Amino acid sequence: QKKTKQWKRWTDEVIPSMEPLYRKLLRETDSLKRQPPAYKTPACTCGGKVRNIKVKCIMWDAIKDLTIPKCACRPASSQLLARGLFPCAPLEPSLAVQIPVLQLVTKLFLRVAPNISAFSETLEEFLADRNYKLKTKDSLRRRFSNALLWFNYLEDTLETNIDHLIHADSTDSSVTHDHSQESNPPSRTADLHSVNNSDAIIPPTSDPPKRSTSSSSDDHDGDTQNSRTQPSAYLRARCPLCFGGDWSKRTRKQLLDVLLELDACFTQKCKKSSTTDIPRSYPDSSFIDPEDLKQMEEEVSSKRPAKPKRKRDDAATDPAVDHVEPGMRLPTSVLDDCEKTFIAADERRIKASTKYFGDTGLMAILCRHDIPLFIVNMTSAGEKQYYALALIKKVFEHLPDDAKIGVLYDIGCQLHRSCVKWGFLKEFLPRLIFALAVFHAYGHQWACQVLYHPRKCEHFGRTDGEGCERFWSVIKHLIPGLRVSGHHRRLYVLDTQVVHIRRKAFDNLAHWLARKYHLCLKAQKEADEIIANCGHDVETLRRQWEKQVAHQTKPLQREDKVASLTAELQDLRDQEIELLDDSDAEDEQRADVLSKLERATKQLERAEKAVRNKEASLGLDAQAHLQKMKHSKYITVRANCRAVKYRLRARLRQRKYELQRIEKLCRNRILFNHIHHATDDKLSKQINTGVGHRDGSIKNTANTYNKLVSQLEELKRQKKAPPGAILPVRLETQGLFLLDVDDDIWQDLGLDDEEEEDEEADAETEGAEGDAERKTSPKWLSDPNIRDGIVGMLQADRCAEEFIRLEQERRAMQEWFMREWESLECAIEDTDDLDLLYALGLRRTRYIDLCRRWQEAVVTLPSPADLSSDWGPTREEL
Repeated sequence: QKKTKQWKRWTDEVIPSMEPLYRKLLRETDSLKRQPPAYKTPACTCGGKVRNIKVKCIMWDAIKDLTIPKCACRPASSQLLARGLFPCAPLEPSLAVQIPVLQLVTKLFLRVAPNISAFSETLEEFLADRNYKLKTKDSLRRRFSNALLWFNYLEDTLETNIDHLIHADSTDSSVTHDHSQESNPPSRTADLHSVNNSDAIIPPTSDPPKRSTSSSSDDHDGDTQNSRTQPSAYLRARCPLCFGGDWSKRTRKQLLDVLLELDACFTQKCKKSSTTDIPRSYPDSSFIDPEDLKQMEEEVSSKRPAKPKRKRDDAATDPAVDHVEPGMRLPTSVLDDCEKTFIAADERRIKASTKYFGDTGLMAILCRHDIPLFIVNMTSAGEKQYYALALIKKVFEHLPDDAKIGVLYDIGCQLHRSCVKWGFLKEFLPRLIFALAVFHAYGHQWACQVLYHPRKCEHFGRTDGEGCERFWSVIKHLIPGLRVSGHHRRLYVLDTQVVHIRRKAFDNLAHWLARKYHLCLKAQKEADEIIANCGHDVETLRRQWEKQVAHQTKPLQREDKVASLTAELQDLRDQEIELLDDSDAEDEQRADVLSKLERATKQLERAEKAVRNKEASLGLDAQAHLQKMKHSKYITVRANCRAVKYRLRARLRQRKYELQRIEKLCRNRILFNHIHHATDDKLSKQINTGVGHRDGSIKNTANTYNKLVSQLEELKRQKKAPPGAILPVRLETQGLFLLDVDDDIWQDLGLDDEEEEDEEADAETEGAEGDAERKTSPKWLSDPNIRDGIVGMLQADRCAEEFIRLEQERRAMQEWFMREWESLECAIEDTDDLDLLYALGLRRTRYIDLCRRWQEAVVTLPSPADLSSDWGPTREEL
């Protein structure tokens, strides 16, 4: 109760009264570069009781004792702030800290793990060496921490209010996502009055302030009541390249307007605490309102039934035929394999125990320039899909109604499948495309990579989708301190870190553009050389790529389970009869056999139903032919053997394609003395790890094939094979992954009476007029020039998309800056307050420096012909 009462007094009374005084102090001391002017205690005007309080003042290298006369008209906090000190308590502080010391610690804790205890002990010992000692033990840490907390709150509030003032003329007046419900925007005069008085920064309530993202849908910019034509001011303030500029003038040369990156992190968690910390929130928070998460969780629960735990016996004998689900392009077998490979795809997998941790992790959505847009605080043990869905929905609410976005996610295929299957994000799904993050793509099946890898699918350019991983790496220094912090303090520290990351990213945006442009030029040159050396035109390569995609994403053949299930069922029935006749048999043994019998019966019924459906689709002649073949066990086993071999062959081809990049790196090192890079080793390790996950299943498939060959040999010895039947050859698992041209894996002797139907033939004409068509293996598989050309063609396509997007971002950067500069100049013209003019002047200086950096960095980029050379500031100012 004491902490809550003190928090309320800070937010409602002290901070609003200190804000204009702090602006005055900054103006008089030139942002504390000079000592504050000599302070004369004003005379009392209230006639109330006067008390003298003693305050310990912590300086750089000294501790000074100060006595302050305090009354209703002369609060201690105001007198201390005028002297360049910040109090540790709102009413009667016993300690105050010099503001430059707090500024230094603030900047330090943005770059290292925040540790008030270590800093306080160090400072206390440093001062003790100079004969400045505090009488009470451990008193500096608690009071210094409180002063630092509220000083940071004061600076954050001041910065947010300046943003409000600059954008007051805009219809979309708030840069944050906490918007007024009034239909008309506030005037600059009214906004200026609000900033000067500062009496309503946070609603005066003892309840925890609601996360400010929830009301973002009310944010419009020159739109009608029901739709928007521009991204919200919140997004424009996050990334000028993605959301700045005038969207109504966009050429829309590419399909997607924005590329986003999505991922979760379970290292950023926090232990449960028996006490509750002060309920405070950052003035411009990036965290999504928990109420929005709860709504999405309820929507997911209502649309998707609880996933039953699948028994191992059911999974091993599942007779379902591989097929493509409606709305998807990948067969179910590929999607199921990807789901098994990735831990993140299993929502029931425990990654952080909810028994010990109240907050289990974070999930964030970033733009392609690695700038965080929205963050979710996770409280579940696993990576639930409703977190990702809530983040995507929140972005759509801040975008125009016709905006199309691409989302790069480690398990994008699984999220896409859920959206299509259960109707999640139904209103946004036509404007949404999923892809995989580049390095995580190697953990997916090859068929999944063909459709979802950003280097192979359209519209993603050269975006890698790994920005979240870089974000987690930047904030990893916060893990130790935030693991044991309070809930609200943890979110506040993360918000301050996000703002720091965004400010650093702003300085480097133009350099990012220049670097990406020159890398894209280099990649385009390499792609052109590859295409020129392959000897085929682009149209031929594109047709071959379409054939490869169609072939490698079609459902795989599966063996017939009906015969094996029938035999298993018969064995179980025999065991049941024996147990019923045996009076000494235990009840548990009987129950186990009965449960297995019931399960096998259900599986057999499902399999027979599927077979009947398939038979019903055949013609009369085919049904008659099938009835003759049904009685031949040899033909059944041979068909299963053929299906298993084709499945094995497809998986080996996929593995070969995945390892191509490693083989290329090795060849370059050996033949051309290619420079050794650490990124090459990281890439090789990543690919080998992803591919290695599937080596076991490939070997199991090969062993299954050899067992079926053994059954064929036994049937032939028993003279149950057709006359003249040729037995297939066993596979040697020792050199299975080498895939030499003469390997037995390519031979179908004894498995098919005709040429292999699985391979599509290319029609080639020889001579001047209509030579006969000749069936060959597909060129995308057999012709190395075609294979190299396809790689070059895909690389050239992505480079072309990247050039278009870079040009658009170059335009958006300049248009955003010109708009911001105009708003800032208007705010300066309309402001008479000297303290506010000084604060706006600091922002103006920062903008001029930012403009100079951007102009110097983009000078090597081609500028759009219709774009003016004017950025806002004059040449003399720059």
